[in-house]
Formats: sequence, structure tokens, C-alpha cells
Amino acid sequence: MLDRRNILVGIAGGVWGAGRSAFAQKAAADIPPAATTDPTPLRFDVRGSIQEQIDVYIDKSGLRNPEAVNVSVLQGVGTVLVRADHPQWVQHRTMAFEDAILKAQSAYISSQQIGVASQALSSVYKAANLEPPPYDEGALGDPGKVAELARKALAVTGGAMNKALEDLGIDPKSLEKAPPAQKHVQFQRAVAISGMERSFGSLTGMVTRFTVEARDDQGNYQIGVVALVSPKLQSLAQLVLKLRGEFLPDPSKASDFKKVIADPRALVDMFGVRWMYDLTGLPVLVSFGQWGIERVGSKNAAVMAEFEDTAMRQAEVRAGQQIAEFLSASGDADTKVEFKSQLEQIAERHPDGYIGQKEATTTLEAPLREAMRRRARVSSLSGVTTLRRWKQSHPDAPQQVIYGAVRYWSAAGELAVRAQKDGRTEQAPAGAAAPHGQAGTRVSKEIGDF
Repeated sequence: MLDRRNILVGIAGGVWGAGRSAFAQKAAADIPPAATTDPTPLRFDVRGSIQEQIDVYIDKSGLRNPEAVNVSVLQGVGTVLVRADHPQWVQHRTMAFEDAILKAQSAYISSQQIGVASQALSSVYKAANLEPPPYDEGALGDPGKVAELARKALAVTGGAMNKALEDLGIDPKSLEKAPPAQKHVQFQRAVAISGMERSFGSLTGMVTRFTVEARDDQGNYQIGVVALVSPKLQSLAQLVLKLRGEFLPDPSKASDFKKVIADPRALVDMFGVRWMYDLTGLPVLVSFGQWGIERVGSKNAAVMAEFEDTAMRQAEVRAGQQIAEFLSASGDADTKVEFKSQLEQIAERHPDGYIGQKEATTTLEAPLREAMRRRARVSSLSGVTTLRRWKQSHPDAPQQVIYGAVRYWSAAGELAVRAQKDGRTEQAPAGAAAPHGQAGTRVSKEIGDF
């Protein structure tokens, strides 16, 4: 038997199959036009933008096939933990770079040598009797026994017992609560897998080749890094400590590295260490450090000058550390993971004998713990000096001021220092913006050799 709804559906189907009849045209006319407004745009994908820029750089630089150029290409991304309006944003931004480079270094030492341990367990438990055992007051321990005795005594002695309990420092009201129900596992199945990876190796000769910074329109930033290490860079790092500046110049690589890094606006995007050459073709190791100060709003010029000098000095120290890390760093990394799934059926026995059946529960746990440690020590190195200190507002967050320092080691500088120590006169070879800005990315200038 056809009802009214089926008849209407049949008519509509026939009309649609036969063509645009007058009925179909009228029905179409009655339908309101589709909304012309654009759907809510998706939030800018910060991590995706960083990865896209890294891929573009790797493709353009010929590093897509690293075996062909005998170089290891490492990547890492760090998150700035606060938004761009935070008073310590500059410091957090620098730490995001440090996080990114540590991730790249962790991947590198994992490729050198790794130890893996793993174990797995599958277990099943079924209670002998699905009827929970009788309520056991003794299982509650002394507090439960005391509560039970006190309840019985209170029924007889009333206020006298209250006073006695108060004299003992016990609130009588705390004894009025019934003891909790006792839980009994009726069935349980669990699967657990745990494991650990441990790796260690040398980080000597690793340079920062490329950095990219991306942000969304809410002021959330991330920094990506591409780091390189090659047998050539590792050998050069060893020669710095061995030759003590006695390098032969390579005129084909001569460049004015000081001119390349003269613009403080470009230095905002520079992190890490680069291997470069001076005007005579002698090697130079250039390191970029950054730090910031909190916007304390002090009106005392002397106080602010001290804050700024401290920030400059902190950037300077970090730049020097990066030179030492290039020459002698090593690292080790630990990763611990555990995967556990469990199905459990529990029943509760109440003091009055009532049995409460709980719904079966499933749980899934997957904790992860990672740790990366980097160490470097250089006992004696001459020729390290500060090339410049700089101060610059971040282009996309003008309210944030970055304090930076560029330090470098040069073969020419080491020769000059050693000559001076020896008492010789020998000279070395010769806009207004939105609070968080628009979403987008920034990339570093490509300098240095590998």
C-alpha cells in the first residue's frame, strides 16, 4: 500500500527522469540560491609552511640526493612557546631554534649508532568466581575499623563520645561517612609493549645551513632548520684545532664575509654557525647568537643600558659556544616509549552487601619520553673575536627587540694572536603593524660553505 510520501517520491522521480517539466521548474525556483559568501578560511598551517620552504631549499640547493654530494642533511622544527606579544618572546624564539637544532642533531647521531631494546607482554585474568567476595572490613585498614567502632559508640554515648573524640583531635562528623565500596576485578586483558632507543655519536663539523620562521595571524611562531655535516667539514674542524691557524689560502674561495653579514635586518634570521672564507681565501668560522630582554618599562636610562648590555653579552656567549660545538661536540639521545591497552570488568561490593556492576572499561596509554644531550669542550683556541653587536626590531613583531652578536674564528686572526704572544711583529695575511602581524614565513640568507 502506497502512502502519500511514496507517491510524492515516485512523482518527483518521474519528473526528474522525464526532463525539466513545469513542476520541476517551479520546484527549482522555490529553492533559495546557494550562499555566495566564502567559507571560513582555514588557519594558516605554520608547520606545513615551514616544511614547504625546507623542501624548496633542499631542491634548489641540490641536496635532494645528499649521497651525490657526500653530505648529511638534517632537519628540525621548534615551537616558540609563547605568542609574539609575550615580554619574553625573543628569548623563547631563540630557544625554539635551539630545540630545532637539537632535533636535527638527534636524528644525525641516531643514524651513526643506535641500540634498541624492546619487550612485550600479553596477559589475561579471570576471577575464579564472578560473584565478588563478602565485604571485608579488615581490608580497609585501621581507619575503617576506627570509624566502625566510633559509629557504634556514638549510638550509645552520644555527646559524651563527641567530646572525647574532639579532645583527641578527631572531628566526629568525619566518622559519619560510610566506608567506600570494595572493587574486585572480574576480568582483565592487557597488552603492553615497551622499548628504548639509545644513540650516541660525534656532532663535530655540523653547520646551520638554512632557517625558516613561520607564523599564523594569532602570533604563534615556529622555526625550522636545515643543518649539514660532511666529511669535509669534519676534517676542517679537526684542522682548526690541529694546525693552529697554519692554513694555506684558497683564492678561489675568497669573499668579503664581513660585508655579507653587515645588514642587521638580515641578521634577525641568522642562527647557528657557518664555515666561510675571508678576502685572502683563509677559513673563517662565523657564529650568530641572539637574545632579548623583558620589556620592563624602566625609565632609568642606566638600568636599561645594563639590561641591553647583558642581553648582548648572553648572545655573545652563545655564539662562542656554537664555535666550540662545531669543533668538538658529541651527543647522546634516549627515547623511551610504552604502548598499553587494557580491557577490564570491575564489580563493587558495598558494606551492606549490595553488588554494583561497573561498565567494562578500555584504556589506551602511550607515554613517550625523549632526551637529547649535547656536550662540547675546547680547552685552547686563539683568534676568536666579536665581529659586531647589533640591535634590531623583529620585522613581523616590531614591538619585540632582538639583541644579537656575531663572533668568529679566523685562521688569520689566530696567526696574529700567536705572533703577538710570541713577541713577533708578523702580520696575518691580508611600519605600523597588527598586534601579531599577518601569517607568513621568513627565510635566512644563504651563506657559508659545506
